[in-house]
Amino acid sequence: MFRETLRRYRVHVGVEGELEGVEIVFWADWYDGPVSGVARHAGRELWFEAEPTFYAHGPRPLFLYPLTDDELAQERELDRLYEEHAKGKPVEEWPSILRGRDLELPSAYAARESLGWFIAP
Repeated sequence: MFRETLRRYRVHVGVEGELEGVEIVFWADWYDGPVSGVARHAGRELWFEAEPTFYAHGPRPLFLYPLTDDELAQERELDRLYEEHAKGKPVEEWPSILRGRDLELPSAYAARESLGWFIAP
């Protein structure tokens, strides 16, 4: 099942596709572990997200996608707003820009070619 998921998402199964040295910078969505957000690999910040039918338990492949500078700036701003105004509060008290954010998978970023994948720590 795990390898079929990787094939379905156009990622090489084996050493070529799984990336090492990926560091999660911040997450945008969490469900028993990171689901989406920004990660750093080889000095570059990229969007990561789980495939839409991920399993809450067991290995969770997170796929990496390129971001433009503007998209990265927007994601950083949303993370800043979350840290300053929403962290630890009920969703009803979050700023409207965060409450209205669409975190459904797959995101628009996932329409791009994946640069590889890694397993969530």
